[in-house]
Amino acid sequence: MGILSIVTLLLVSLPRALLVFLIDTLYWEDGKIVLSAKTSFSLKDPKWLEVQSILRKMRQKKIKPTTDHKIITSWNAQAVIAYCDASDVYPHWMQYAEDLYLSMQDNLKINGKWTQGLEGDRTISPLLFDTLAWIQKACIELFLKTTQWKYIIEAIEIFDQAEEYRQPSALYALSKEAVLLKPIIETHDNVVASSNAIWAENLYWLSIITADLSFAEQCKEMIACMSSEINQPLS
Repeated sequence: MGILSIVTLLLVSLPRALLVFLIDTLYWEDGKIVLSAKTSFSLKDPKWLEVQSILRKMRQKKIKPTTDHKIITSWNAQAVIAYCDASDVYPHWMQYAEDLYLSMQDNLKINGKWTQGLEGDRTISPLLFDTLAWIQKACIELFLKTTQWKYIIEAIEIFDQAEEYRQPSALYALSKEAVLLKPIIETHDNVVASSNAIWAENLYWLSIITADLSFAEQCKEMIACMSSEINQPLS
């Protein structure tokens, strides 16, 4: 767009739009200006179409955002949980939850082991512990809604893959890959409280569902370990 067109836009078209359509110019993030209509008007109005065409030409010159095609396993597990919760209001959404989990098994599980996700045909690595925690929670939610025991079996199978992340403190490290974070020196290094809290909750539910008190004992150990750190005064 040439200088003359820009001047015309700023001095003629936009002021006319502000006057005719009662449009405010509002500042947004980074000092950018957005347009906000204060009243309703017909989108077929010739005057509006004229202003709109100029604005669209300007927008076409902007750098378009890139599209992220990654498929993140933990986000999909959280979507399964959300569908389960929503099924209380929309019962047919329970089918969405089961279909999504089945798709996760088909695409995000390689040789019986869960992956962090996919980017095209390539698996994302490393696998983070919070991903396993969210998958296990999704399995438990699916069982609570469907009473299908297969979901509890799958939740328990995740313990085998999570064992590599377990620390002497009874908590679990976020990653077993030294390249992601600093090498583990102390027992609590590389440990994220949120994922351990989800895992502890999973243990609690598994102890109730299976009547296996070993799950409850591990849950107590994790809570005790986290509590000792929370109650420790700051230095």
